[in-house]
Amino acid sequence: MPHLAAGHGRTVVTAAQILLPALRGAGTDDETGRGLRVVSTLARERGASRTKAGKTLWFALTPPRR
Repeated sequence: MPHLAAGHGRTVVTAAQILLPALRGAGTDDETGRGLRVVSTLARERGASRTKAGKTLWFALTPPRR
């Protein structure tokens, strides 16, 4: 993971599944498939890697200017 600058936030999630996320399209009736698109739109940077236990996903956000 890249260095996190002061005043920024990072979220890290671990999961037992080994399949890494991939951007995909979601139809209007689909109940899944939009999460990574939302994260990609809002996050300054994001990443994923496999681990012995599954995978780790992370994203960094830049807070809004005041």
